[in-house]
Amino acid sequence: MPTSLRIVTFNLENLDDKPGQSPTLADRIAVMRPQLLRLRADVLCFQEVNGQEQ
Repeated sequence: MPTSLRIVTFNLENLDDKPGQSPTLADRIAVMRPQLLRLRADVLCFQEVNGQEQ
């Protein structure tokens, strides 16, 4: 049985934004996926998610 709990939180508001561009959801997922896999979190928390799609 695990003795620790790993919690990861990401603020998605400006994730991978470049001036004058708005990355698609697929682009943002491509940026986050390797990090999330590497961190092996038990709990994922996402902040400022609702502003990503127009």
